[in-house]
Amino acid sequence: MFTLSYSQKLTVGFLLAVSMVAAIGGAFFWNHLTLAKAKSSEENTREIMLKLESISSNIKDSEILAIRYAGTVGGSFREVFGKSLYTTEIKIVELRILTRENPKQQERVRKLESLVHLLGDSALTVVPVNSPFWEKILGILEEMKVAEKALFQERAAIFQTRIDIGQIIILIFSIFNLFLLTALFRILKKESERRLNAEKSLSDQNNLLESILNNMADGVFAIDKEERIFLCNARILELVGSIPVLQEDWRIWIRKCGFTIAKVDSSDGTNLEDSLVVIQEFFKRESSRFSMHAVKPGPEESILEVNVRLLKDRLGDPIGRVVLVTEVTDRFLKERQIKELNLRLEKNLKKAENANRELEAFSYSVSHDLRSPIRGIDGFTKILVEDYSEVLDAEGNRLLGVIMKNTKVMGQLIDDLLEFYRISKNDPKLDPVDMNRLVRDCIVSLELNRPAFAHDVHIAELSPAYGDSPMIKQVLMNLISNAFKYSSKKNDAMVEIGGSVGDGENTYYVRDNGAGFDHQYAHKLFKIFQRLHSPDEFEGTGIGLAIVEKIVSRHGGRVWAEGEKNKGATFYFTLPSEV
Repeated sequence: MFTLSYSQKLTVGFLLAVSMVAAIGGAFFWNHLTLAKAKSSEENTREIMLKLESISSNIKDSEILAIRYAGTVGGSFREVFGKSLYTTEIKIVELRILTRENPKQQERVRKLESLVHLLGDSALTVVPVNSPFWEKILGILEEMKVAEKALFQERAAIFQTRIDIGQIIILIFSIFNLFLLTALFRILKKESERRLNAEKSLSDQNNLLESILNNMADGVFAIDKEERIFLCNARILELVGSIPVLQEDWRIWIRKCGFTIAKVDSSDGTNLEDSLVVIQEFFKRESSRFSMHAVKPGPEESILEVNVRLLKDRLGDPIGRVVLVTEVTDRFLKERQIKELNLRLEKNLKKAENANRELEAFSYSVSHDLRSPIRGIDGFTKILVEDYSEVLDAEGNRLLGVIMKNTKVMGQLIDDLLEFYRISKNDPKLDPVDMNRLVRDCIVSLELNRPAFAHDVHIAELSPAYGDSPMIKQVLMNLISNAFKYSSKKNDAMVEIGGSVGDGENTYYVRDNGAGFDHQYAHKLFKIFQRLHSPDEFEGTGIGLAIVEKIVSRHGGRVWAEGEKNKGATFYFTLPSEV
């Protein structure tokens, strides 16, 4: 709720009083206009009534004239009768002018004119003694009289209501004006008491602000346009060692403080020498922040952070500057330590990155170079099986089968390793991905390659994501094939694929009711070569889930698993829903 000043209250009261006087005058004027309009309406009605009586008299005279000339022929009747009708027609025209604002009366006037014309036309052949036009004309005239009287009464009632309303308004405004004058008198009476209370309250507030200012952890001083100090707090003494003299130039005070400014660090990180000149430049800006390395008398160096802001009055005009001085020596030393630690960390990270790159190159080279001997072993073993199986005994054939099986596993392991390092090198694209289409493609591919698997697959509607479509398809293929594999020994094998929408990312999952895993070993699932089941139970190389984790992490997502032994497992991963 806002409060008005004394002058504002007087202005408002004066304007309200003037408004009331104007309103009363307006109400009087409105009443005067209403009376004038009522008078005009009354005069118009009176003229119309007189005109109707005159026309009615003329019609009756014409009818009497027709009776008098009944049975005669000749032009004498038509001449006298025509003059009478002509006079009537002129008066009807005058009547039309008088009733121009009344559509209904205008319609009656037109009927009246039509009947008078018909009456004149019939008189050209015979004297209209018993003509039906007389009664119709008189009937219309009587109808117009009744309507005009009703209209007059209606207007009179309206005008009277308006006059009553105007008088009520005048009365209300007069009462309100009296109330307003009384209120203004009370305001003037109380204003002096309020001023005294306001002055006391202002004095208390000034004392409180001074106490707050002197108990601040930071030093504060303010300078005017002429760069003279007009305000400071007690903390300045502790930070600088000297209280400035009010109305003294701040540069003179700085020189008197007894310490030397070693250097100034600007907010953009630049170290500036010749400090006093530089500080003056900072003080000329509308807003600036810098730190001073001040060498006090003695061995200590103090680091002060200085914030300068332009000081403006209520109208936004500059009146000086306010300066906030903060002791930041401890923070500066800690920041220096942090910078040094960050530099060491960056060096160590570079070393680790170089080591990882060398390890990846070595692993890739080894994996790639192992392909040829493995293929040779596999090829020669197949030759032995095809050409010498009959020569070898059962144990020899079994050993050849073991060799072929292990070379196949080794070949798959090498392929998975190469895929893993390929994914590590390639940066994923961020394009819209239709997750529903990718899931359907994976299901079709897996069912074609392993038709013996009988699974009940439930696929929910999946929201689209952003990422590298081939990489994400690899994630889905690995997870769904694992779900098929680890639930293959169940009679009622079930695989469920679904997801949910989150804030900036979508979560997807693949769930099965197969072998599951012991949850305490869940942290090993996504490590390379880590398996929780033996190869005799389920085939695999232990790299598929590591590939899943690598792809998802390179998309900025997360991957985790939940499961229980012999009760199935659920694998979750997240992908960005927007770029």
